[in-house]
Amino acid sequence: MAADIFLIAPPDADIANFPAMLAPALASTKIAALFLPKGTRTNEAYTTFAETIIPIAQKRDCAVLLDNDFALAKKLGADGVHMSTGLKNFQEALQALKPDRIVGAGAIHSRHDAMAKAEAGADYIFFDNDNPDMALSIAQQASWWAETFEIPCVMQITDPSQFAGCPGEFIALGEIVWSAPEGPPSILTAAAASLQETKA
Repeated sequence: MAADIFLIAPPDADIANFPAMLAPALASTKIAALFLPKGTRTNEAYTTFAETIIPIAQKRDCAVLLDNDFALAKKLGADGVHMSTGLKNFQEALQALKPDRIVGAGAIHSRHDAMAKAEAGADYIFFDNDNPDMALSIAQQASWWAETFEIPCVMQITDPSQFAGCPGEFIALGEIVWSAPEGPPSILTAAAASLQETKA
């Protein structure tokens, strides 16, 4: 089975312009999940942004994940949260949202941290460039996880050359999508095609 796409919105996407960018991205290929980083927004601005984006993505059967705020996710009807705080807050999110909603684990700083959050009940483990203590490349982290554990992992990709041979169940795409000269659909369709070929 080909990896699914985990799309990351720009951290400070303009609420006036982002829906027009998002719609063709969602229409171009199947997107499994959309993560909405809070960025530098105030709580009020983030709430307004999430309220606007959630229905757009959900109409395309794309799960929407909010940034750490599990109470807001529940209030707005988001599909879950991406947690990048400590284990205590992560466990609070699990208690608040499971089993009805997704609780993903980001900001993984060690193998032990990944395993602890998986054991606690994470729906996925997210590996990205912000894991300096892992002492492994992102691909190595994802390979280790995919070969050892059943809980899905998300591997962040920052260059199209990384599409081939993705070992995880999901690939996370962010800035390379939104900054693509030919528009977001060009990167997303290329990613989908490459992933299909890899798993064929």
